[in-house]
Amino acid sequence: MKHYSMMAAMAAAALALIGCSKETPAPEANPDEGVKSITLSINGGNMTKAQVTPDDKWALNAGISRLDIYFTTASDNIQYSKRIDRNTDETLWGNITGQTGNNKIRFIGMTNVSRVYVVANDTRENILTGGNISQIQADLANMYGSKANTDILYFGGDQELTPIGNEPADNVGATFDDTGAAVPNPDGDEDMSTQYYQANVTVRPAISRLEIGKIATKNAGQGEVSVQYNSNPEKTYVVEYTGFNPELVGIYMSNFYGTLTPISSALGKHFPTPTETGVITAGAWDNDAITKTADIDAAYNQDGIALYSNYVTDHYEALFAGGEGTGVQGSEYVYFNGNNTTCVPFNFIVPFDPLTKSQDVPASSSFAGCPQFHFQFYYPESEKEDYKITAVYEKTAGAEAGKVDPATDKELYDIITSAFTFPVTEDNLFYANVVSFLPSDEGNNTPVEIEPNTIYRMNEVLITPENLGTGTVKISSYNIIVKVDILNYNEVNVRPGF
Repeated sequence: MKHYSMMAAMAAAALALIGCSKETPAPEANPDEGVKSITLSINGGNMTKAQVTPDDKWALNAGISRLDIYFTTASDNIQYSKRIDRNTDETLWGNITGQTGNNKIRFIGMTNVSRVYVVANDTRENILTGGNISQIQADLANMYGSKANTDILYFGGDQELTPIGNEPADNVGATFDDTGAAVPNPDGDEDMSTQYYQANVTVRPAISRLEIGKIATKNAGQGEVSVQYNSNPEKTYVVEYTGFNPELVGIYMSNFYGTLTPISSALGKHFPTPTETGVITAGAWDNDAITKTADIDAAYNQDGIALYSNYVTDHYEALFAGGEGTGVQGSEYVYFNGNNTTCVPFNFIVPFDPLTKSQDVPASSSFAGCPQFHFQFYYPESEKEDYKITAVYEKTAGAEAGKVDPATDKELYDIITSAFTFPVTEDNLFYANVVSFLPSDEGNNTPVEIEPNTIYRMNEVLITPENLGTGTVKISSYNIIVKVDILNYNEVNVRPGF
């Protein structure tokens, strides 16, 4: 086979001399055959940014500090691998991450390869030197999920390498042989390869992210309820209230996936939103209570991954100690108000095609729905004593003419106010459930389609009495629709939908 390849290369060289132009050697019938020179360029993540702390809002691109390059057969078996670390390979890192100039690297003398994959920020101590590329797993518990780990796994691949001519040596930042060693004089090693290819890989983060910038309740205000009562046409009523002051003690995520096989986009460890009530106890998801629906892996059932909670020994305390307090002319109580650098972050996996070259990429067809978010409030009877419904009236008639008096219209009054009242519960816990996102621009009420590699920045969650229910189930009359900004990292600002 080597003899055949050399003859093909000599014939190509002769044609180049006759026609004053360079010909590309014919590829082998088997894509893995031949001795290859592969020139690699990497697009996508900003590999010059520093890492950030878990509470920081992410910049347009989160930082990359390590690149693992894998060369595989057509069946994805690893033949060669090379690790480049920003901290130890400064010159080489500059070669591959530069925005201009020779920001490509070449690998020569490679046999039995036809595909290239790039994985960034893999936390394993040593790069893989064998096996199948599918053994690399994106695990939510190990990707910026805890405050001890700030790495975000990126990945991408090229399964259809582009044949090129015998590329000039000065068009790349560095050249390596099949052992991974640098080649100081690549001009003298051209005979190590008979086929020349370009690999173009776009790397993207394996996770998307929700950032909550402000959380508040509306202490006094009004809401609208549409009711069809007896045989009368449906009417809209206004309910005014005051003294709404529950205590925020936790925020939870459900309906998310725990693992992803990046190259195949195969999802694993799905935790759907439990349909039972009382599935959060002692500050965390209760595995015993949700077994009928689905278990949540213990690795995810902790602060910073699937929840943020402040449960102390045997009772709940405020999630944010020393909260922001009353604002907006006294009508709101603000629990958390992040500035330009802080937020409450949740990360989740949305699968995508790692071979796509374009910057924007949709979710794979295997992905359905989106994560749900649950704001948990502690609201004991003693605190609810200050809460009052002060007026109920038909909207078109006004506060005086349209008043609904419980003394004379108790059944209608109870129907209208049912979403604004709170039952007595054993644990005094209530939930506001975010089930979808809307774009932050006013007037656009088409829910945001959840996409991979995207930050959804929820600038404010404002919760009113009708948003609270007794469980994490999706009750349409209580659920919130939130507004978000969508940021390309992809970054997105969103508004919550309850």
